[in-house]
Parts: sequence; C-alpha cells; structure tokens
Amino acid sequence: MIIKTKSKYILFILVVILIGLGMFWFHQKTPGIEVSQTNPLNNAQDVGLDTKIVIIFNKTPDKTTKTKIAYKIDPETNIKSSWNENKLILTPEKELMTNTTYEILITYKNKKIYYLSFKTTLLGFAQSEKEIGQQAEDALAFGDAYKKFIDEYPWYRKLPLENKFAIVVYLFKEKSFRITFLQDIQGEQKQKEIVNDVLDSLKQIGVPEPINYYIVPFESP
Repeated sequence: MIIKTKSKYILFILVVILIGLGMFWFHQKTPGIEVSQTNPLNNAQDVGLDTKIVIIFNKTPDKTTKTKIAYKIDPETNIKSSWNENKLILTPEKELMTNTTYEILITYKNKKIYYLSFKTTLLGFAQSEKEIGQQAEDALAFGDAYKKFIDEYPWYRKLPLENKFAIVVYLFKEKSFRITFLQDIQGEQKQKEIVNDVLDSLKQIGVPEPINYYIVPFESP
C-alpha cells in the first residue's frame, strides 16, 4: 500500500514537472507583443501639428494584454487613446507645439518595448493665425474683408518664404518680418548675405521698403 502511494506521488510530481516544462516551452516559442511600425516614423521631421500618433503592434492584443500596454509622452500632452485591431491610436486633445521634439515610451508589463521620437513642423497654420492678429483673421474669414486685405498686402499669399538657410513669416502685431535661421550660420558676413538674399526675395514679391525685420538665431534641438 505504501509503495502504491509513493508511486502515485512520484507520478503526480512528474506530471506537474511536465506541465511546467510545457508552459515554459509555449511561452518561449510564442512571440510577445512588439511594436512593428509607427506613424509618424521614428526620428521623423516636420510632423504636422494635428497628427494622430499610431502605434502598430505585431498582433492584435486581447483585452488583458491591452491593460498591460502603457505609454508616456514628453513633453506631457493630453491624449485620447483608442484601439483599432492591432493599432493603438493616440489623439492629442490640442494641436502639438511647433518646432518641438516629442518622445513616446511604450511599455508592456512595465518594461520598455519601443521608443519613438519625432519633431513637429517649425510653423503651423494655427500659430500663423494667432500671430497675424484679429484683423487678419477677419480678413481671411470674410470675402469683402479678404479682398481689402489682399489689396493692402498683395505679397501676403506668397508667404512664408523658405530656403535651406531660413524661413520668413510676417507678424502683423509687430508689423515686422521674422527671419528664423534653420541652421547654425557661422560668421557675421555669411549671416548678412543670407539676410540680404531674404530682403531681395521680399522685394521681388512686392514688399515695399523700408522692410522691418528681426532675426531668430538657430537653436539646436
């Protein structure tokens, strides 16, 4: 009787070990949740301010897995998240900030599985409207006012001007053009040449003299 009991006990232990080995093998062979693609792509530049961030996984997670997937975005941004099969969609509640590097950390079970970084565009339409002031907003909104606006500022529709060295916009509140360098310009003479080229371009599109402007130096990210 004792021998039979010991045999059953040993058999039970072997079954438990086999089950444990089987589960270990299953988890080793079954691929975990991974990020296979993103939109925007990692290290993307000039990303639109109204962009939805889409994280695409290698498979559609079940409800339990979804609860273990988390994200953190820097700078801190109010986000509405939703799922569409294997896609985690992050929708900012407000437009993203201009000329800003965003970093997003994706974790699963509190462990990092992906890091995404992208930089937004230097100038967005929303910012342009705010900067040109209420009078320009009204002009852009209504037909008669728009015609008067264009008659007074015929060159406005040709802005912004941009080349590899600088981007130029007009700020109505300041009544001045803003020249923002897009790269580090070494030497005072080179900076003067770029500014003179900008002023010549503004004259070509019909901006009358004297041209008021100020310079925003390049800032490395």
